[in-house]
Amino acid sequence: MTNVLLESGTNELEIAEFQLVKIGEQEEFITYGINVAKVREVIRFPVVTDYPKGGGEVVGVFKSRGQVVPLINLAKWLGMQSRDPSESQFVIVTDFNGVVNGFLIDKISRIHRVSWGDLESVPPLSGEYGDDCIVASATLDNKLIFILDFEKIVTDINPSIDMGKYDVSLDESVDLSLAMKEKRSQHSVLIVEDSPFILEQLKKVIASSGFNLIVGRDGVEGWELYEKNKEIIDVVVSDVEMPRMDGLHLCRKITSSSPSIPVIIFSSTMTEENKRKAESVGAKSSLTKPDIDKLIPLLDELLLT
Repeated sequence: MTNVLLESGTNELEIAEFQLVKIGEQEEFITYGINVAKVREVIRFPVVTDYPKGGGEVVGVFKSRGQVVPLINLAKWLGMQSRDPSESQFVIVTDFNGVVNGFLIDKISRIHRVSWGDLESVPPLSGEYGDDCIVASATLDNKLIFILDFEKIVTDINPSIDMGKYDVSLDESVDLSLAMKEKRSQHSVLIVEDSPFILEQLKKVIASSGFNLIVGRDGVEGWELYEKNKEIIDVVVSDVEMPRMDGLHLCRKITSSSPSIPVIIFSSTMTEENKRKAESVGAKSSLTKPDIDKLIPLLDELLLT
C-alpha cells in the first residue's frame, strides 16, 4: 500500500477498508476504516516477540523497516470477543503523532477514494467522551464503515504520548498572570476538531490560559460558525481529518475570505509535505498533536505581540 498524502484543500481522502471478526454463535465480520494518510504499510502477520511490559491488548513486538513496533490486538481493545492471533491475519502499520504502531486485523479489503462530505459524524453512544472510539461513518459499496479514532486508541495504550497529561498551569514558559489572562480574554479562538477526546484537551488548555472559545466539531460546522462569528474570531485552530469538510479545505475557504485571520493546522499527520500543503492553502502555522505545549505560546505570538 502506498502512503497517499492529503491533497491540498480538495476535500478528499483515501480510506483503507478492513474487517475484524467478532466471535459469537457464528463469526461476524465488522467493517472499519482508517485514513490512508495514517498508514505506513499493510503486512502479513509478522514474526512476533513477547514483550516484558506487554499484556492486555499488546500481543508483542515485531520489526518494521528496522524499527521495533508494538503489535496491538485491535479487536481486543474494542472489547470484541475475538480469535487468538494467527498467521492468517494482517497488520496495519500506522505512523502518526510521531509514533509507529501495528494493529492486528483479520482482513484488508480495498481503498476508497472519497470526499470528506461522504463521512458522517457519529455522536458518542455512551454519552462519555472517554468511551467514544468512532469519529465518523460512511456507506461505501452498500456497507456501513466505521472510522476509528486511532489517536485515542494509541494514547490509551501508550499514556506517555497522552496530551491530557499536559497541564498548562505547570508550564513555566506560559504566562498565566491575571494581566496576561485579561489580555487573552480580549481574543476569541475557533477550534475545529472532530475527535471528542482531542477536543476536550484543546478546550482545557486554551480556556485555562484565558482565551474565549468557539467550538466546531467538523469542517462544515466550523465554516458555519466562522461565517456567523467572523467579527469576533481572531484565530482558527483546526484539525485536518474531519467529516463533511477537511481542515485544509476549511483553511482555504477562511483564508480566501479573510486573509488576515491566522489559521493554525493542528494535526496528527503533519509531515513535512503536509506542512507545505497547509502553507499552500494559507495556514499561518502548523503543529503536530503531541506538541500541545507549543499552542499557547504560538497563539500569544500571533495575537498579543
